Amino acid sequence: MNTCYVTAYLDIGRDKWTHFNRSYETYIDHFIPFISMFLNMNTDELLLFSMIVFIDDKYFERLNSHIPPYLPIKLIPINIEYLKQNIKGWTYLEKEREIMKSDYYKNMVRHRISYFPENSYAEYTTLTNCKVDFVCKGMDITDADYYCWVDFGYFKLQENIPRRPIDINKLDLNKVNIQLLEELSNQDENVIYTMRNAPERVAGAFVFASKEKYKEYQELHHLIQQEFHEIGLVDDDQHITLRCYYRQPELFTLHVHYWSMSLVLFQKD
Repeated sequence: MNTCYVTAYLDIGRDKWTHFNRSYETYIDHFIPFISMFLNMNTDELLLFSMIVFIDDKYFERLNSHIPPYLPIKLIPINIEYLKQNIKGWTYLEKEREIMKSDYYKNMVRHRISYFPENSYAEYTTLTNCKVDFVCKGMDITDADYYCWVDFGYFKLQENIPRRPIDINKLDLNKVNIQLLEELSNQDENVIYTMRNAPERVAGAFVFASKEKYKEYQELHHLIQQEFHEIGLVDDDQHITLRCYYRQPELFTLHVHYWSMSLVLFQKD
């Protein structure tokens, strides 16, 4: 049973934001531990685990210099043109930008605009919702049985760093495994409540599923996004995934624990 990790980084000018700014150097520092995990694998594990990194072509060489050539980590250079041609979710960018400029949207989240990126930058919300598309694009590059999305900046804290690769037997292999930060409440079923209050429920840094279930999730994810657009709403992948769960709960298995702990909790003993 082969497992492929997938991640992506595109420079959308986050280092220039007033709030929640982050440079490429910060992102790379929070990615390097993933390379260390592969370095600790034995020969058999290196045949079972791989990784695809969609990386902004400006930083391809810099990142490649950190990766020994014998590791099963494949870098795919990307830019805006690549996304336009290969990542369906990126085609929603202009629609999301239009919605963010509308009076209806600005009145709904006026207390969050100019501070929270999911309410201020269409490039941000669009890109976060492309995670599922990056994974499914990865299926054209490598033929694994299971795929695991991990945010490029996953390893911010030492306690988030696993020593060993993921043990798929600790997960539900027949569902899409997502992480919650706390149990859901009745209020979470309300779209407008979530838009206005943005309670932290889904942690979008980790999603694990088989190839078949990931494709089902991709189709549902796009359906929900399009429904958001029809009613003049935009939000990040955490909210869209929450709506996916409420629409089709039988597709998902929920795991409740602290931010970015999935790779540690589900690692091989």
